[in-house]
Amino acid sequence: MAIALPAMEQELGWNPTMAGIITGVFFWFYAVGQLINGYLGDQVDCKRIVLFGLIASCVANGLLPFVNTFWAMVLLWAMNGYVQSTGWGPILKIASHWTEEHERAQVAGFLATSGIAGFFASWAISGGILLVTSWHWVFAFPAIVLGCISILWSLQVESYPNTAHQAPPAKDSGGLKTNMLEFIKYPGVLGLGLVSFLQGMIRNGIILWTPTLLAHTLFDGTAAIPSLLIPLFGLVGIGISTRLLSRLKGNDQAAITILLALAGILALVSAKALKWEQALLLAFTIASCAAFMEGANTVLLTSIPLKFARVGKQSTMAGFLDFASYMGAAFMSIFTGIILERWNWNAIVVSWAIVCIIASILTWLLARTKDTAVQTNDWTRRAV
Repeated sequence: MAIALPAMEQELGWNPTMAGIITGVFFWFYAVGQLINGYLGDQVDCKRIVLFGLIASCVANGLLPFVNTFWAMVLLWAMNGYVQSTGWGPILKIASHWTEEHERAQVAGFLATSGIAGFFASWAISGGILLVTSWHWVFAFPAIVLGCISILWSLQVESYPNTAHQAPPAKDSGGLKTNMLEFIKYPGVLGLGLVSFLQGMIRNGIILWTPTLLAHTLFDGTAAIPSLLIPLFGLVGIGISTRLLSRLKGNDQAAITILLALAGILALVSAKALKWEQALLLAFTIASCAAFMEGANTVLLTSIPLKFARVGKQSTMAGFLDFASYMGAAFMSIFTGIILERWNWNAIVVSWAIVCIIASILTWLLARTKDTAVQTNDWTRRAV
């Protein structure tokens, strides 16, 4: 959608608010789906949940080019958002079954890297498709890919090693309530959820809106190539976060604080580059900001949830934090459309910086609290 959006706006006559609605509805339904499917991932066979999502997303993407009304597209994109939420929590659950605890930092980096590699490939292919044909094929092509991946997933993946489709004994303990609402009431979980909400506003806002920003400002419609810096730098950001976690001896909160602060500084520089009309500096600083946001995202949504494997809540935690992240993304998507009708892109980039700095300060405050629930390592150990 990020790459196709400028072409769709031009051909279909969408205004910024309409673009904000169709992108925002994806995030709203994805967020709610994360909360539901993350919880289900700790209750039922994860392989079946993911397979359902792959097939349903294939259908949604395949049908989108054939509908010709705005609200029909909104409905399909909402469906796509929900069914794609079946992936992250259940996949983390499966990964935790196949790995030892000391391997999970590397697993977190690998899974996050694979996601960014997918972003890069999809953006590059989508940009190439737009050069030779219409935006319709930007959605038809991934439908074909998803169909193939559905077959591969069905034939090759098992939820548990050696005992396919049979869950091991539950690890849930009295320290962590089975009920999801009771689980997220812990102050540490709520605090991390708020940080994830703010992080999701900026990380997903950059991913979704940067191609349009560049096309509408300093690159005069030729934004596909500079936009590829976003996923490319995202790979670097994941490497930085993994290295930083190692240097900080697994201190998640300290790593997130540093990464978000650096992202905020780079967003301020991006606003200056836009004002000075420095195209290359703008592309570089936005991509660098995205790199640090991707690093923070890796720690929040992969490293932290995997630590809850000790108490059988890795999918629930991943689902809740992803829910918070994409609620932030949905809010930012609609906020962006409204702001653009009243002000300009410079106001959007400045808002990125402000939110990053607020999130960094909040994470620092959480790290200093005496409530052991905030410290995920201590909390999961105590719960066990």
